[in-house]
Amino acid sequence: ANIQPWRDAGVIRPIDTARIPRWNDILPQLISISGFEKDGATWAMPWDWGYSVVAYNPDLLSVDNPSFELMIDPSTSGRVAMNSQFDVAIMIAGVIGGFSDLFNPTEAEIEMLPDLWQKLLANSRILWTDRSEVEQAFASGEVVIGYLWSDSVNSLRSQGIPVEIVPPNLTWACGYALNTNAPGSEEQAYEFLDALLDPEAAKILIAWGSGDANLQASERAD
Repeated sequence: ANIQPWRDAGVIRPIDTARIPRWNDILPQLISISGFEKDGATWAMPWDWGYSVVAYNPDLLSVDNPSFELMIDPSTSGRVAMNSQFDVAIMIAGVIGGFSDLFNPTEAEIEMLPDLWQKLLANSRILWTDRSEVEQAFASGEVVIGYLWSDSVNSLRSQGIPVEIVPPNLTWACGYALNTNAPGSEEQAYEFLDALLDPEAAKILIAWGSGDANLQASERAD
């Protein structure tokens, strides 16, 4: 979602994929994601991918049929961990509102957003910006339900903190782009991009709870 405004603003430039020896090892499904390629050019290199979720602690919140609506339910008032990102606010509200396309809402759905956002804000204990903040809130019991990245689910469970995921999972992919007016070495920039795709390094990324763009990475991971 971020690539288009960066491209339109002229702050990123196309990548010469021939200068990245490991480029052909990238999962093709990631390259085909909207925005990575446009107008015959490649504007970003996929690197990590995974899912984010709404999840809750079943020891502190007893529910029979969990859904995203719990994020705005009176029973969770003051005990919700919401992320501060705008695109996350769109996704969460869109699932609650039953939007058919989370990132392309109809006019009627757009009119629903302010009310849903106000309810999310009113219920939230924290609007987190980094994973350590939300993980500590879950671990202490300060919050009982919230938006989490996949690596936080992995981290909390490894600490013995029960985390139950509420469907649906929200998939994502991130990558790297070249700054149009960067003063550094272009040669080193391409060396860095290729190094990011090293499958040996990818084992660490996967151990954290994310996926790696390199096709060979999962074969070498535990």
